[in-house]
Amino acid sequence: MKARCADDELVLMSRSTHDAGRFALARYRQRHRAWLRRVWWIFALVAIAPLAAAVGVGWLLNAGDMQFLWGAGLGGSATALMMLTGPTCSYRAVAAWR
Repeated sequence: MKARCADDELVLMSRSTHDAGRFALARYRQRHRAWLRRVWWIFALVAIAPLAAAVGVGWLLNAGDMQFLWGAGLGGSATALMMLTGPTCSYRAVAAWR
């Protein structure tokens, strides 16, 4: 399984050797799925906002080259979704940055 954080410590979630580890992994996956069911609509809003802003500005200013603005909006949407769904680093890694 892939590492969840790209820091010097790797967090692997594929193999749990003890019952407590398997239970924790199952509970994490269950709660993560429940969270996604509750907030799925936020992902759509985050994806639509940069696209709507770029294209809206283009239409308001009557821009001649809308292809650039569509591309900028799609790039902004992809970037926002990657930031929202990307893996988080462990607390120890964040504490080391202080």
